[in-house]
Amino acid sequence: MRAVNDGVLAAYAAGMGEKLLTTVGGYEIEGLGIALIERVDGDMFTVIGLPLFPLLAGFRKLGLIVEEGEPR
Repeated sequence: MRAVNDGVLAAYAAGMGEKLLTTVGGYEIEGLGIALIERVDGDMFTVIGLPLFPLLAGFRKLGLIVEEGEPR
């Protein structure tokens, strides 16, 4: 998280509205909450909840995902 002032937090809360109350952790890194983040160490999808890059790589390795133009 980055250091922010009360004005930034108030603007964020106003922008989020009621959704703020149902968002895990009170921020939404994939939406308006990105303004509250200074950096992410590692895979951003881990923060969101599911490390998609490793998951998709595993699916490809298992043949569950076939890229366009690749033999089935």
